[in-house]
Amino acid sequence: MRVLFRCDAAKLQGLGHLIRSIAVADAAVDAGWEVAFHGLVENAMGKTMLQERGYELHPWRGTAAELARLATDHHAAVVHLDSYEDAGPLDVELTRRGILLSSVEDGLYGRRSAAIAIDPSPVSERTYRPSDGSRHLLRGTKAIPLRRSILSAVKNATGASAGINVLVVMGGTDALNMTGEAVQTLLATEIPSTCHVVSATTVLASQPELGQRIVMHAPGPNVPSLFTSMDLVISGAGTTVWELASLGVPMALLQVVENQADNYRYAVNSGFALGLGSVQEGVLVAPEATSRLRELLLDPNQRAAMSVAGRHQVDGGGAARIVRVWADRLRLDGGLRARLATLDDASRLFDWRNDPSVRLVSRATDELDWNSHVAWVESSVASRHRWLLVVEMAQEPVATVRFDRLDEHQPADGEAWEVSITLSPAHRGRGLAGAILAAAEGYFAGHEAVALLIAEMMEDNVASYNLFIAGGYRADEDTELANNRRPWRRLVKAMTTAADPR
Repeated sequence: MRVLFRCDAAKLQGLGHLIRSIAVADAAVDAGWEVAFHGLVENAMGKTMLQERGYELHPWRGTAAELARLATDHHAAVVHLDSYEDAGPLDVELTRRGILLSSVEDGLYGRRSAAIAIDPSPVSERTYRPSDGSRHLLRGTKAIPLRRSILSAVKNATGASAGINVLVVMGGTDALNMTGEAVQTLLATEIPSTCHVVSATTVLASQPELGQRIVMHAPGPNVPSLFTSMDLVISGAGTTVWELASLGVPMALLQVVENQADNYRYAVNSGFALGLGSVQEGVLVAPEATSRLRELLLDPNQRAAMSVAGRHQVDGGGAARIVRVWADRLRLDGGLRARLATLDDASRLFDWRNDPSVRLVSRATDELDWNSHVAWVESSVASRHRWLLVVEMAQEPVATVRFDRLDEHQPADGEAWEVSITLSPAHRGRGLAGAILAAAEGYFAGHEAVALLIAEMMEDNVASYNLFIAGGYRADEDTELANNRRPWRRLVKAMTTAADPR
C-alpha cells in the first residue's frame, strides 16, 4: 500500500511538521508501505533527512481537488497531512475516491474533518473536541511519533559525560533567532560548564570567561546523537520536548511561539522541564530565567527527578499506532464492528449522551458536565465490571453499547449484566439498532461468560422496548421498577457463553 505525506518545512514553520511526518513514514516503511512526500521543504536539514531515507519529495502548492487527484494517480490508500494551512474540502475529495485522510492537529491548530484525526498534544484526550465529521480520533501522548534515531538513542542511552554539559538547540530552523539569547542566559549563570550550541552561525565572537566554554555544532540529522550525553538541554517547546522526554534528558524550555503553549505548560507542570519563559517580539521575557537555570545546574537531584518524570511521558509507539490505525480503517468492509471504547471517544460519547432525546429516556436527565464525563470514561475503560463499546459502520462510529455487571441478580451458572445502547443522532431511524445491538452482544459474549443480560427502559419508551424484544429479550415479571416516580420495564435474555479473558 502507498501513503502520500503532505507537509512543509520553511523558516517560520520550522521542521516540526516534517519531523513528525518522517517518524510516521519510518514506521510505515517498517510495516511494508511505500511512501512519498509532497510539500515545500526549504530547510537543508529537512531535505537531507528525506534524502538519507530515500523518500521522494515532490514540490506541492495545489488545491484539495488536485491533491486528491494526485493521490488517485499514485494509487495511494492514505494521505497523511501535517499542516496548519487550510486544506479545503480535502476529506470530501478523498472520501469520494475511497482514500483515507489522516490529519495531524495540535489543539485548534490544523484541526479539520478527517477519516483519522490525530492530536499528539499532551492533554488533548481530556479536552472536549466538537464533532466535525472526523470518524476516528487518536489523541494524547500515545499518538506522539518519534524518529528512528530517537528510538535508537533510547535503547543505547549511556548518560551524561563528565562535567556539566548543556546543549542549546532551538529546533531545526530557530524561526525567531533565539539561540544567541538562550546562550547568553546560560552564560549569565556563571556556572562552569561546556555549552554545546547547534547553529549554522557563530553566536559569540570569542570564548567566554569564568570556566565556561562554547562548542559549536552544525545543524543536521545527527543532532539527536548529542542528547544523551547532556546534563541539560535548552530548547523551544516544540517536537523536541517529546524526544528529550523519551530519552530522560532534563530540559529547560522557552515558549517561542503561541502553538507551543500547551507543550510548555504541560512539561513544566509535569516536572520534567524547567520553564524559562515566553518569547515576545524576539525577546525572552523571564526576569528570573537566569536564577532558575542556575539553581537547576547546581542541583543534580532535581535533574535526576526530571529524567524519571520525562521517561514516563512517551512510550515511543506513537508512529506505529498511527500506521496500525490506517490498516485497521482500511480493513473495514462497510459492515458493523464493535470495539472497546477509549478516552479518545470521550467527546463523541459526551455529545451523544447530552442529546435531549437521549436524556429524556435516561435515568439521569440532567446535562452532563465535561470534567465529570471524562473521569467516568477513564474509569469505565479501566473497569473489570463494565464493558464500554463503540460500534462502527463503514469506518464511522454510529453507537455505543454498555454492559454493566450487576450484583443484585446473580444466576448460579454465571453473572448478570445490564445492557444499554445509545445511537448517534445522525444514525437514528435508519433501522440499524437491532444489528448494532447484535454486534455488541457478539463482541461481549466472546469475552465474558454471561448467564443473563438485563435491559431496563421507561414504560413509554416503545422504540427501546421493541428493539430488545426483537433481540430475544423477554419480560421479567417479578420486577417492578420506578425511577423518579416513572414506571420502568425490565427485560431479560439468557446468554450463557464460554469466554476468553479480556
